[in-house]
Amino acid sequence: MPGLLTSGEALIEKAALLKKDPWFLPPEMIAKNTKDCLSVGIICGHAMAIKGIVEIYQKQLKDSVVIILGGNYFFVKDILQDYQFINDLIFTGLNILWTLNEGEE
Repeated sequence: MPGLLTSGEALIEKAALLKKDPWFLPPEMIAKNTKDCLSVGIICGHAMAIKGIVEIYQKQLKDSVVIILGGNYFFVKDILQDYQFINDLIFTGLNILWTLNEGEE
């Protein structure tokens, strides 16, 4: 699945009359203007896609912990409150591997 920003930018690129505005989750889920509709659709659409994928995996992996990471997690973290968010998990893991392998050649 393409990322949130990639999907949103592709939509705006293909629709001549849409402007690229910063996305945010508006206070009302039923939006009343184009900018808010795009934000709700892009952010909630991705959040629900993530939730659906996680539900499929959890049927097979009972009692699993879900950790969401990546630079754009902040867009969906308020919607997906049941999941853990660790923004720098990849870099933490790479740092651990670097430290464990330091000095080996």
